[in-house]
Amino acid sequence: MRQDPFKPAARVAGQRQDVWTIVNEAATASPVQPIVNMGQGFFGYNPPEFVLDAARDALSKVECNQYSPTKGRPRLKKAIANA
Repeated sequence: MRQDPFKPAARVAGQRQDVWTIVNEAATASPVQPIVNMGQGFFGYNPPEFVLDAARDALSKVECNQYSPTKGRPRLKKAIANA
């Protein structure tokens, strides 16, 4: 009998799904492909100095220290879509 390759291992099968599993499954099911999940990942390198400078500058401004809208910022989403 062939095992389903996407079936969770027995040791974790009874656990609740974490948010990333739910997001990844929803992205996979989306009719729009490819999906780029910008909510997770790890850098394999240090950011360039201009990025660090911009981050330091932004962190010093109280108006920049707020949660972003859950569905994203419209101008940023449009810029990404255009790119």
